[in-house]
Amino acid sequence: MSENGHRSRATRSKAPAADRTLTILELLTESERPLSLTEIATRADVPLASCSAIMRTLEARGYAVEHVSGRTHHWQPTLAIYKLGARLIVRLGLAESSQPHIEQLADELGMPASAGVLENDHVIYLAKAAGPSFVQFHTFVGRAVPFGTTAIGKAIAAFLPVERRIALVGSGRGSRRALAELEESSRLGYAIEDEEEYEGIACAAAPVFDATGRCCGGISVTGFRADVLGDARRERTITAVRTSAAAISAEMGAPERQLALLRTPVVL
Repeated sequence: MSENGHRSRATRSKAPAADRTLTILELLTESERPLSLTEIATRADVPLASCSAIMRTLEARGYAVEHVSGRTHHWQPTLAIYKLGARLIVRLGLAESSQPHIEQLADELGMPASAGVLENDHVIYLAKAAGPSFVQFHTFVGRAVPFGTTAIGKAIAAFLPVERRIALVGSGRGSRRALAELEESSRLGYAIEDEEEYEGIACAAAPVFDATGRCCGGISVTGFRADVLGDARRERTITAVRTSAAAISAEMGAPERQLALLRTPVVL
């Protein structure tokens, strides 16, 4: 076993390169000071050449930075590693915070409710409440669907930076309309999916904000189009979804500006 209790597992690992990389990341994050390449290689029990290649890869991906002072070269991790963990914390926090609220929402409206996050160009569902209706839809925790076919995806994308929205939508046919729809959703504080995934089925969604004011996810309800968007139900449905999103956002410490958007009267 090498210094700091780290032992190379590459000889028995099915993925030695990954094993070495993770060992080095652990060393970097646990060290109270920057480490030289020789120190890293020795503590991780990794050949110097392999260690150098791994560090250059971590540097290229933004997870490590090299400090040069004369002939001295030292390495330390960047906050990109923290961001990975922070994303997971937000996800777990959203799943836990949203569950009682979407259960109440599902009971109130009589249709299934869900919570999800945007990962690249897909929505990942984190929580689900079935509601009292005997009709259930094909949504389950862990399911990934293209963002543009879901109300949750649109509700989240509406609050992304403009350049990120453009990258998501692309430049193909209908892109201008899609961008205009996202812009409108950011102004209204909700998004609609109208039979875009399944015929006769519609969704209404609202964004959820975290303590920094960033949109960290969204919640939605799914039902037959008449139940979600019908003249007699549309305002009630959207208001209920936004009210639940505001409650979850408040629990996550969202600033008053974001809460106010979700609490203002619905504009149809």
